[in-house]
Amino acid sequence: NIDQLQHFMQKYVDDVLALYDNGIFNKTNEHPDGRSIRVILVAVFCNPPAMCHVCGFWNHFKEE
Repeated sequence: NIDQLQHFMQKYVDDVLALYDNGIFNKTNEHPDGRSIRVILVAVFCNPPAMCHVCGFWNHFKEE
């Protein structure tokens, strides 16, 4: 039922919100002192050509 689904999803939603609000601190070769990275999760529901257009991958389906 909907209450069980909301209870199940709450941990995942909290984690995604924390990744956006707080971000992740990561050290790399280009940034040895570290860099803060914020994460956003976007759900796109549409057919594959529209999805590629919305996500910026339109040219991958272009036939020459």
